[in-house]
Amino acid sequence: MNLKFEVTGMTCAACSARVEKVTKAVPGVMKAEVNLLAGTMSVEVENPSNTDQIISAVLNAGYGVQVQGNKSSNEKKGDTSQKVLLHMKRRILGSAVCLVVLMYFT
Repeated sequence: MNLKFEVTGMTCAACSARVEKVTKAVPGVMKAEVNLLAGTMSVEVENPSNTDQIISAVLNAGYGVQVQGNKSSNEKKGDTSQKVLLHMKRRILGSAVCLVVLMYFT
């Protein structure tokens, strides 16, 4: 059976690869394909009752996910954007620290 999900929080190819990897690790998942630009994921499963395990795996990886077409989200929209903003702030701060260290040595 083929299931479709909407995935939020992916910003690069490494993000989509991570989502694919954690999804394929769920028992019963035969195939997982992530479309980064569309923010969707197509999963081929043996048993459709694995939906909760798939959603849990993607959420634990740090991304938002919901069944495509489902209006009741597992994560609120504002909560997802806050996580993305926090992640971006941490990356900028880390980059700034590395920049200062490199400038000191040059």
